[in-house]
Parts: sequence; structure tokens; C-alpha cells
Amino acid sequence: MSKRAAAAALILGLGLFGAAGAAQARDIIIYEEPPPARVEVAPAIQDHEIWEPGHWALRAGIWIWVPGRVIFVRHPEHHWIPGHWAERRNGWIWIEGHWN
Repeated sequence: MSKRAAAAALILGLGLFGAAGAAQARDIIIYEEPPPARVEVAPAIQDHEIWEPGHWALRAGIWIWVPGRVIFVRHPEHHWIPGHWAERRNGWIWIEGHWN
């Protein structure tokens, strides 16, 4: 394979890997159960805000704590479902928080 073809294949491969990683970030199954959640003290919030607790995220094979956050409620009739780890048949999957 020529250097030019190898470079093109590498660039294409990296581009596809990046696109696939971004598209599947929520669908990655891990085989290790996340650590127990930390206890956080939620700040005082206003009527138009809700608190989403922090969670563990696996980055480069290391568990890191993502602190909780205040979320602004745009439509009072909507219900926020916090992000959470869900157990699946072959591992664990992170479900992003979302409005219902």
C-alpha cells in the first residue's frame, strides 16, 4: 500500500471512528457495574429549576464522578427523567437524562 493510500485510509478510519463514537456514545455497554452513587447536597433551587444528581462515568477505563447540576425547566408540564445506569443482559448502559 502506498503512503498516500495508507494516510487516506488512516484519516477515513479516524473520521468513521469519531462519528461512530459520537453517534453511539449512549449505547456503549460496559461489563463492570458502576460504583455506588456519591451523596451530594443539592443547592437551593428556584421554582423553575430542578436538581439532577451526579453520576459515575467511565472515561479511558477509569471511573470519574460527574457532579450534579441544576437544570432550568422551560415547560412546567414536562417531567425530567434523570440520567441513570441501567443493567442489561450483557452489562450496563448509561441512559442520558431527558424530558418526558
